Amino acid sequence: RGRDVLNEKTVFVMDEAGMVASKQMAGFVDAVVRSGAKIVLVGDPEQLQPIEAGAAFRAIVDRIGYAELETIYRQREDWMRKASLDLARGNVERALAAYNSNARITGERLKAEAVESLIADWNHSYDPAKTALILAHLRRDVRMLNVMAREKLVERGIV
Repeated sequence: RGRDVLNEKTVFVMDEAGMVASKQMAGFVDAVVRSGAKIVLVGDPEQLQPIEAGAAFRAIVDRIGYAELETIYRQREDWMRKASLDLARGNVERALAAYNSNARITGERLKAEAVESLIADWNHSYDPAKTALILAHLRRDVRMLNVMAREKLVERGIV
């Protein structure tokens, strides 16, 4: 009881604030101000923009300012942390060079070769106790990858 009420003791934290449209952001800020609560906006103003009108977070950052976090905890290896900072700062070439020099980038000349390599790698590392994700941009590619992955599971007697 009372958990759904904003008051002067409430701190409202909004993650991915850069994806919130101006109209919705105005509603959140208005509710927070009226209640005496505080709002903390977390996000990257250069990341994905909201689908609806306005880039409220970017405007707030430009007008009020921001604090930037530079300590990365998700990546365990130092080179990965540095590469992540490079990506965040727009140094894509340097970040890709780091991933390439650490054998984390592979490529094939043809799409068919890339698909075969992807499925072979997935099949090699498949562990039913773990979750793996294969992404594709087009639905037809998703269907094709699903069929190929399922065939590998059938070959192994899993399905």
